[in-house]
Amino acid sequence: MLRDTINGKNFSPVVTGNKVMFNGVPASVMSAATNQLIGTVPQKGASGSVSVTVDGKTALGPIFTYSLPPDHSVMVTTFAGTGVFGREDGNSNSATFGLVRDLI
Repeated sequence: MLRDTINGKNFSPVVTGNKVMFNGVPASVMSAATNQLIGTVPQKGASGSVSVTVDGKTALGPIFTYSLPPDHSVMVTTFAGTGVFGREDGNSNSATFGLVRDLI
């Protein structure tokens, strides 16, 4: 989880009074003060403009760029089967997933 800190002025001191978006994807606001918001960067966001909306007024911020440090590697592994619980091999073209909880 990546945290974001947005400094400015005229934010709502109430967490729910602030709406933060990263290129149109909503971000979570965890802490709010009139001069600072702290939240999390949305996992399914994309590089682009940051916006903050308070009391129906939206301010556009700088361009945010998703990137990984050069020494960071990512490995994705997917296990697929027939949709039947247990350990059964299946054709990859007909794979189904049961109990999907988190999509990243």
